[in-house]
Amino acid sequence: MEERHPDGEFSREPFLDLPASLGWRTRDAGICFADPPSVILHATPIFPLCHPELAARGIVWDSFSLLDSLARPGAYWILNCTCGIADDAGLEVPIFVSHPDRQRIVWELDLKGLAPALEDRLTGTDGFIRLTFARDEYESDLRALIGELRERATNPVTMEALSETDSVEWLQRESSHLAPFQVEELEPGIDGMDLERLLDLDPDNLPASAPLWPPGTLIEFGFFAVSDGHELMRVNGEVPWPSSWTPRHFTRWEAWSAFHRWVDLCHRGFWLGHHGCIVSPRSEQNRFFLLQEADRARCHAAGRHLADVVRRGYAEGETAPGVMVRDAECPLDVAERMN
Repeated sequence: MEERHPDGEFSREPFLDLPASLGWRTRDAGICFADPPSVILHATPIFPLCHPELAARGIVWDSFSLLDSLARPGAYWILNCTCGIADDAGLEVPIFVSHPDRQRIVWELDLKGLAPALEDRLTGTDGFIRLTFARDEYESDLRALIGELRERATNPVTMEALSETDSVEWLQRESSHLAPFQVEELEPGIDGMDLERLLDLDPDNLPASAPLWPPGTLIEFGFFAVSDGHELMRVNGEVPWPSSWTPRHFTRWEAWSAFHRWVDLCHRGFWLGHHGCIVSPRSEQNRFFLLQEADRARCHAAGRHLADVVRRGYAEGETAPGVMVRDAECPLDVAERMN
């Protein structure tokens, strides 16, 4: 279903809109071949429309992103790769989380960007699906998930419990005399401290709800010159380091779609040669350029639409009360055509 907006843009209703609850299967997922060997733990996701082979695809719940999504809206890599780099499992878009009121938590999942995590029948479908959780159940399920992971992480693992784990034959042959084994790693993880973070959590004291931005915050979208390139968002006049990736702060899929319609109207300097234009000097290769002057008005209209969509998302419930969102019409140069 499509609805035209004043600037000629489109907003789509979800392909499917379903009630949801969190499910999981905690697994001893692998063996760390140290001295002595140890066990790797993770939780395989279960949710409406999820692919039945997520464990084989290396897709897991990111427990800390789930906790963050309980506390405040935003875009989160709730579905992640076991290694902690979502793209390694083909997951290209985060889940957009909104808190429209005190009773609900809403996820919006991009159908193409999260295709490896979704049922095969959805492959090739445009748009997004919406999953709505009752907040009290979401919180209760998170307590149960954290509690179960902590329990498994602190209890020794027998050889029998590892019967379905990869390389268990080696373990039986070389190290069976060292059983039982300790859990020493939680997936996903990059810095190696995720298990310690898990054990520091109190399942009965989950993070409290908080607004995405403090009241009075000014959010601006535009092409802001920084060093050799452009940043696309400012918060109170400053680039929000280290969270400068603009979609990180979106609460609805519609904002993701509007963002791409905006930035797709211009191109980085290093890519201009693919469009029949002269590649910019090295000092300007991360700047954005318009391909033609006729695109300027469309780019400004798309920027205004993005600001409007984000503003509406921030106005939901207690997402970001008292926050101002606007488009800053920063001038862009037009790329020079090759002769």
